[in-house]
Amino acid sequence: MTNVAPTNEAFNLVLLLDVSGSIEERMDFIRKAARDFLRTVSPQDRIAIISFRDDIQIISDFSTDRAMLSRKLDEIDAGGGTALYDALGYVLSNMMKQLRGERTAIVVMSDGDDNKSFVPFPAIVEALAESGALVYPLYVPSGLIPEGSVPKPEITIDPLRTRYLTLTTRADDEGRKLAAASGGVYYPIKRIDDLQKAYDDIVLQLRSAYTITYTSNSVSANPRVRVTTNRTGASVKLSPVVGVSP
Repeated sequence: MTNVAPTNEAFNLVLLLDVSGSIEERMDFIRKAARDFLRTVSPQDRIAIISFRDDIQIISDFSTDRAMLSRKLDEIDAGGGTALYDALGYVLSNMMKQLRGERTAIVVMSDGDDNKSFVPFPAIVEALAESGALVYPLYVPSGLIPEGSVPKPEITIDPLRTRYLTLTTRADDEGRKLAAASGGVYYPIKRIDDLQKAYDDIVLQLRSAYTITYTSNSVSANPRVRVTTNRTGASVKLSPVVGVSP
């Protein structure tokens, strides 16, 4: 071990928004959720916003101008299928190249049900492990958004509706795998209020991260690294290596 230091510099954050098949009611929710995220992160963090359906729309490149980012959210075009893994692939192959070695996180707001991507899921997992980016999937059941707009959501005309307010098994499984491959955290959203709790938790994690520099004597291409802490109640979650020197 050569150095352990708190990482206090600004983060690069990509906000990836699923706008597939969205009606105006859902778009209002997505814009509000995105603006809540903008208000939660630190002012120095640089944020890029990308929306996706069966294609990808760059709403804004990285910026700290919160007012501009908020205005840009009104430019989102909705509708179509869900090409989640194509969108992730675009971020990893195009946006991450200019940020190699910098602290970067990707926050995904979707229902997790990809039905249009050309890029296969295993390829995304492999690319994540090499990118150094942290991925935070915030998966919202599609039925939860209109449910949240009802004045008294506990009252519903359809007593069977609640059975549909869950994520599909595939979405849940793949969301966990994306987080695990990157060192991020998966958040299955069960209540509208869970979104803000997830935002707060993500910001706390990003602000309490450490950069560990070490010299390895291993000849293995993938040496095993174990990190422990002596602080009571603390836990350790590792992200992939982001830089290698000869």
